[in-house]
Amino acid sequence: MIRLALLILILALATGCPDRAGDQNAGARKVRITTAMPARQDVSLYEHTLGTVEDPRFATLSSELPAVVAEVLVDAGDPVKAGQLLLRLDDRDARARLDAAEADLQRLQALQQSQHRQVLRLRKLRPRQFVSQTQLDAAEAQLTALSESVDAARAALQQARHHLARTRIRAPFDGRVQRRFAAPGDFIGIGKPLLSVATSSRMHVTLPFPETLLGRIRAGQRVMLRLPGGDTLDTRIGEVAPAVSRRNAAFVARADLPEGSPLRPGGSVSASVELERHRDALVVPAAAVVLRPQGSVVYRIVDGRARQVPVTVGVHLDGLVEIVSGLNGDETLALDGAPYLTDGAPVDIMDGQERVAP
Repeated sequence: MIRLALLILILALATGCPDRAGDQNAGARKVRITTAMPARQDVSLYEHTLGTVEDPRFATLSSELPAVVAEVLVDAGDPVKAGQLLLRLDDRDARARLDAAEADLQRLQALQQSQHRQVLRLRKLRPRQFVSQTQLDAAEAQLTALSESVDAARAALQQARHHLARTRIRAPFDGRVQRRFAAPGDFIGIGKPLLSVATSSRMHVTLPFPETLLGRIRAGQRVMLRLPGGDTLDTRIGEVAPAVSRRNAAFVARADLPEGSPLRPGGSVSASVELERHRDALVVPAAAVVLRPQGSVVYRIVDGRARQVPVTVGVHLDGLVEIVSGLNGDETLALDGAPYLTDGAPVDIMDGQERVAP
């Protein structure tokens, strides 16, 4: 009799579990949410920087070293191109320094190679006790010292080349020679003006960028300037300087200002450069995207329940997020209350669905 009662109880428990689970799911508390649908619009990726307004009507080219003017290749009124040689200083001292630096480097490299062969020979002899460890250590130390001397000689050669390059005065941009301050035979001190080159009468904004953006900042890109009064001004990048500053590892781009601009030379202005434009991109409200341990997800509402959908996000806008993959664009998504949802959770929609405004 006891065994029969136990068997009946076990059967009752086994058949009763699914019913209780179903009752529990059916009675789960609904999460109150609002909904929205994705929309499509053009999305732009911007890089922000603080620019300086400059008046480029002329630039004065000065000497970086004391020297005698050897040759002036242009005169006032001549048009010039960026990089064109305008004036040449006496370079005999600079060439002598360059020749000495090259000879010193070659001498040290020859000694380094000879010492390297000597070290290799001693290393082969050492296991057979033909040379002492002290001799080998001394040879290796001398090789290290010669290697350091070679590195220093290379640096000196680079400096000598730079010194020679400074005897050549070149045009920094396209323009026209406005004035000539020096003539052949004049002795020029450091900082003394040599030429002034005039360019466009239009002002421009100099925009600094980190060198990590080299190649992404290009001429023709759209620039939005925020004026002090709150207005905006659209322009485009006219040129990008090819050099990177050693002082701050940055390069500059220049955007022309239209005639009559309210900006004044020397002032600062906030600028946003459009790096990319994704046309007809899919966007959703930022509140619809939830960060889970496995990544970003949204919750699609199907038959009164939330279905978790992994998504890949792109550009973040003001209150919107670009969805690169994961959605088609016709889904109804949970908005307010989305962080409290799990996959399969029942929902209570508080109001009608709201389409994202493009």
